[in-house]
Amino acid sequence: MANDIVELSITKAEAIILFEAVAKLASQKPSTALDEAEQKVLWIIEAMLEKKLSEPFREDYQRLVGEARLQVLEDI
Repeated sequence: MANDIVELSITKAEAIILFEAVAKLASQKPSTALDEAEQKVLWIIEAMLEKKLSEPFREDYQRLVGEARLQVLEDI
């Protein structure tokens, strides 16, 4: 199972929201809610999203997050 690859396809808006959520969770003090493996996976996902997204590094990032939230909610 260690070499099995799972690929996911998500929209840019979903990726921005996922990055926000993962960054919030990953930046919190180690919590009893997450074990070491879960924390490590969050860090891996955060790093992968940082490589794919330029938005978190833009000055207008918070505006982009707001737009992404609206888009995700509209797509429900």
